[in-house]
Amino acid sequence: MFSPVRARAYLACGSILTAPLMHAAFVDGRFAVFAIAAGVAQASFAVWLAAARWRTGRWAAAAGAGAAVLWLGLSADRLTIGTWSGMTHAFLFLALLTLFAGSLRPGRTPVVTKIALASRGKLPPELVRYTRNVTVLWAGFAAAQLAGSVLLLIFAPPAIWSFFVNGLDMPSMLILFGAEYTYRRCRFRNLPRLSRSQLRQAVAAYVAVREP
Repeated sequence: MFSPVRARAYLACGSILTAPLMHAAFVDGRFAVFAIAAGVAQASFAVWLAAARWRTGRWAAAAGAGAAVLWLGLSADRLTIGTWSGMTHAFLFLALLTLFAGSLRPGRTPVVTKIALASRGKLPPELVRYTRNVTVLWAGFAAAQLAGSVLLLIFAPPAIWSFFVNGLDMPSMLILFGAEYTYRRCRFRNLPRLSRSQLRQAVAAYVAVREP
């Protein structure tokens, strides 16, 4: 049985591997069958994780998701591939926007602040403000991804839009994460590094983030 952290890591790796196949299939029809197969596996696993978290019929949910995507994939044309790519991108960043922006509402603890509290305990006021600003940053990033996808879909050639939603989403998230981490280490030079147990607590807090 997968731990939540390991399962989400597998899902992220699957998304990274599926994206190039989707882009190639959308642009010139290459690897269409493999792209659809990867999409079916990815969707089924994602639904299985969601159903397992809420203790519902996870196998039935995964099978239903896989059957639905497979049915669409039987006509593995450009429209089907493009629709799948756009929906996957939209669902990902809508979920992130809802998570981060929702935690900024009055009476709730920002996501990044909650993770920092779980790993470090009581935070100084400056760090509380900083973690809130980082939560705002991630919410803005998710909103920018959604807006960029819509604008490119309307005004740019289809291949450029496909490259944006299939090829740049995960790398841009990694770049933002790395840039924020580097800036944080420079700004808070005296902030102690997290121990292994604190890192585990931070990861557990991220996995278990719920409202409020």
